[in-house]
Amino acid sequence: LTTGNEGNVYRTDDVDIEVSSEGGHNIGWVQPEEWLEYTVDVAQAGNYDFNIRVASEQSGTMRIEMDGQDVTESIDIPTTGGWQNWVTVNKQNVSLTAGTKIMRVYIISGGFNINSIDISENNPSNQTPYSGTPVAIPGIVELENYDNGGEGIAYHDLTTGNEGDVYRTDDVDIEVCSEGGHN
Repeated sequence: LTTGNEGNVYRTDDVDIEVSSEGGHNIGWVQPEEWLEYTVDVAQAGNYDFNIRVASEQSGTMRIEMDGQDVTESIDIPTTGGWQNWVTVNKQNVSLTAGTKIMRVYIISGGFNINSIDISENNPSNQTPYSGTPVAIPGIVELENYDNGGEGIAYHDLTTGNEGDVYRTDDVDIEVCSEGGHN
């Protein structure tokens, strides 16, 4: 909706692009009713998870369309505490048909930055018990032993990396527990 590229980098059209603190570039200064389109090829029909990297000092909403059809409904974008303070917002189990499509990222409300959208097959069969064996019930479930399978399958965590830097190396925040073990 504005003339020129507010960030003045990467491209010379009217899309507002800036250098991203995560490397590369991100779309910034978005406003309601703005949109971007991408030609994509969905390898096979199925359910997919959309993991969207966003940053903002205010909340907003967006949606994703395929060939003019809303496939995600409204996706809430949280306040992240800064224009380059990135978090991943997940929209899971989005049903897609196979084939080449035009994907539209449509801004509904607010203003925020978008860095990327990681689209992956939602395949619960990739989820396995951490120890290789399901936890017996009745029994104690040690929460740091959440299943293998990764973000959006076995867990959902809003920060990058393990803040406690112990026990596991994915994005779930784990620390040493005063009662022994980890939490």
